[in-house]
Amino acid sequence: MASAPPPYYWLRKLRSFFVLHDRDLDGVISREDVVDYPVNRAKTFLGETKAKDLEILLSRGWADFLGGDNQTATFDAIIGNFARTFTDPNFSEVNTKMAELMFTAVDINNDNMVTLEEYTRVLECFVVHPLSVQPSFEALDANKDGLISKEEFIDAALQYFQCTCESPGALFWGPLRA
Repeated sequence: MASAPPPYYWLRKLRSFFVLHDRDLDGVISREDVVDYPVNRAKTFLGETKAKDLEILLSRGWADFLGGDNQTATFDAIIGNFARTFTDPNFSEVNTKMAELMFTAVDINNDNMVTLEEYTRVLECFVVHPLSVQPSFEALDANKDGLISKEEFIDAALQYFQCTCESPGALFWGPLRA
């Protein structure tokens, strides 16, 4: 029995995530694109300790969601991995744990809140244009207090990777690119 195609808006977010990491625009992402490149930039923008936090997170993300044991991944392979959102009842819990790890890397001063400066510095690791950061930050700041709490951050991450309709979390990685 054939399954229904994935929802368009969800595919659009994952396509944007893929394009963000496809540094040479060859239609394939590599572990180097997803892990090594941002971690090297993080050493400049975040410091050694937070760069190490980011490396742990991105390495786990590569293994669990993107390439697994492979050194490269195609968009179709990633769609297959993330499609577990619709079939695996434990997938939300796995995504939540990944979002918690990401929050640890983003919260540079460890005060359990993310400022615009911290969010800007982290997105610079992924080469998100600085003019795109403010609207993304504002979308994630659900209570509009000028900070992103851990709860707001995790909610936005789950919206990005699991929600099939438009939501503020769609701007988690900056504007949609594809």
